[in-house]
Amino acid sequence: MGWCSPSGPKQIDVTACCFAVGASIFSVAAHLSYANVTPQRARMLAHDEYVLDYLRKKYGYNPRRIKSSSPSLSNLASAPASLEVETK
Repeated sequence: MGWCSPSGPKQIDVTACCFAVGASIFSVAAHLSYANVTPQRARMLAHDEYVLDYLRKKYGYNPRRIKSSSPSLSNLASAPASLEVETK
C-alpha cells in the first residue's frame, strides 16, 4: 500500500499538488460563475418580462395588482378581541 502512514516526502508533494490543482479549478469556476451573473440575470429578467407581456395580452393578467392574503404584522397587532386566546 503506497498511500499509508507515515507519509514520505514524495507523497506529501503529490498531495500538495493535488490540493493546488483542486483549489485552482475551484477558483476558476468561482470566477467564471461570478463573471456570468450579469448576463444570466439579464436573460432571466427579459424572459420574465416576455411571460408577463404574454399573460397581459392574453388574459389581462397583472401580478402587481395581486395583494398577499397573508396577514401583515400591523394587522396582527390590531386583531379583534374575539381572536385573542384567553388565559386563566
